[in-house]
Amino acid sequence: MTIPARLPRSVPTKAGGGMPDVAARQTGETVHSDDEWFVGRDGSMFPIAWWSAPIDTPGGRGAVLAFTDITERLASEKAIRERDAAEIRAVESRAAQQRNLELADQQAALRRVATLVARGASPSEVFAAVSNELARVLHVVNAGLLRFEPDGTGFVVAVQVRGGDHRNARHWRADSVGGRRRRSSRVTHRPPRQD
Repeated sequence: MTIPARLPRSVPTKAGGGMPDVAARQTGETVHSDDEWFVGRDGSMFPIAWWSAPIDTPGGRGAVLAFTDITERLASEKAIRERDAAEIRAVESRAAQQRNLELADQQAALRRVATLVARGASPSEVFAAVSNELARVLHVVNAGLLRFEPDGTGFVVAVQVRGGDHRNARHWRADSVGGRRRRSSRVTHRPPRQD
């Protein structure tokens, strides 16, 4: 629509009254907004985006005004935001469920070992069960339990290897078990892990 110096009465008006910004006519610069509402002839309101650019005419500077109803665009943007929020909630929910399953799995492993101890199983059976549960909970193929001796040597208490084969203390002894990891564990008193 071209806006001349004098405005016809049939031009749609903004919800707040008056015309969309005609600064283009006054300043000679192009202006834009997509945060306006128009009131239709029936009194209904609808959101619009509009652009206004200056145009020189024989009667003085006017403006070219283009606008479009953005009701569908806004509805689409809202649907996308809601979908994204739902996806984020679903990912967070799956992560929380996974954490709960892992915790339940760890607690079940502890119960199985505690039950074995309560039944009076031998230390080698208990250590074999611990290394087996450790491998299962950590989702690894091999896991082992080491005991560090005061003289700096290490004693392999139990090892669970691929296929569920267990090797117990009487089979393994070494002067340098785990190298740097062994030294780190002795200093920090925390279990080391090698992936």
